[in-house]
Amino acid sequence: MKYDIIIVGAGAAGLCAAYAASHANINLRIAVLERQSVCGRKLSASGNGKGNLTNADFQSEYYHSFEQSDIEQWVLQHSYKEIVSFFEQIGIPLYGKNGYYYPMSNQAKQVTGLLVDKCRKNGVSFILNTEVTDVSRKRNRDNCYVLTDVEGNTYEGRSVILSTGGAAAPKLGGNRSGYQLAQKLKYSVSPIHSVLRPIYVEDPLLKLAKGVRLDGEVTLQGAEGVIARESGQIQWNADNLSGIVMMNLSCYLPYQTQETELHIDLLPDYSWNALRAYLKQQCDRNPKQTIQTLLLGIFPSAMAQYLLRRVRVEENLTGQEISEKQLNRITSNIKKLSFCPLSREDYEKAQVTSGGVRLSEIDLTTMESRKDTDIYVVGELLDVNGCCGGYNLTFAMLSGMQAANAIIEKKVSGGRYDRDSWN
Repeated sequence: MKYDIIIVGAGAAGLCAAYAASHANINLRIAVLERQSVCGRKLSASGNGKGNLTNADFQSEYYHSFEQSDIEQWVLQHSYKEIVSFFEQIGIPLYGKNGYYYPMSNQAKQVTGLLVDKCRKNGVSFILNTEVTDVSRKRNRDNCYVLTDVEGNTYEGRSVILSTGGAAAPKLGGNRSGYQLAQKLKYSVSPIHSVLRPIYVEDPLLKLAKGVRLDGEVTLQGAEGVIARESGQIQWNADNLSGIVMMNLSCYLPYQTQETELHIDLLPDYSWNALRAYLKQQCDRNPKQTIQTLLLGIFPSAMAQYLLRRVRVEENLTGQEISEKQLNRITSNIKKLSFCPLSREDYEKAQVTSGGVRLSEIDLTTMESRKDTDIYVVGELLDVNGCCGGYNLTFAMLSGMQAANAIIEKKVSGGRYDRDSWN
């Protein structure tokens, strides 16, 4: 079977590309080749199952790439409203909550199901359990690229959209097959890392605070100054720090060439001096109260214990016994709890991959390869990753739509597809 368009991967990017191409009503033969037995598993799990599809605060600062200026230019050409309009068109109205956009059903899985159903009704063929292992760099006599799957079956397509996704979340289907395909096509692939994940740190005492959740301000510091700063809830685990704050900061780590530090301010509303004065005041008012009891008025017991162990202050020291230097150490650690991030990857817990096909090898107005006409690369396979909040889905879906629209434009304006020659 020969196709006008073959889409490799039925994630968010691939599904949006399939719908956009099939909705054009120009009778294209479209096939989606999907490695798994179901489509859109990561899309179905997005937003804790609710489907955070896009974000009104759509700015380039929420995206990361080894070629940052390219993604900045791409963002300037787009709007979150394109996503809202796309889903309204197919009968999935979205609603905004604090800038985050969700489907009215609050069911990401239903979004995936409806997209697949709409595509099928438009004539798209879904070929599941099919892992593509090779794409020919040269067209055959029918002017088609030839794709080969792991079992040796071949598929011919005039245009190919690579939307395989990245290596993150293998339980939801993430793997490296897309990068391998890209490298076979001689595309440059930036270093791959797991991001939107917990940050691992080396601190044998950290297990004392396991299970604690606290709001705070976290600064990622480099040799030349502040790299990024995030505020919100921090989750303390036995060997890592997690929560949206840490997940967002993890996105900056792959791009650092020097060592970095994390500094956590557990009480950002207090200055160092104000906090020190408060602790001293409490010690003076309650001279027989232990320092641990004092801290229990501020922090969960596990965090109080962790802080005191970290600064080597006995838990049973009373207000009248504790020294000025000890109070200073406690204050300093509450205001600036420092860690060195480890270079440990965690693809299992990561939501997305950083790195990928270099943007300079892609025409970002069409998502077409600059090396191979009619081969398009979209979504997480590209060297783009975004913060939490719908940014990765936004890029995936918009880039998929771009590729489809570019193919349609070629068909309409240039008559590129002479199907009669196939018969």
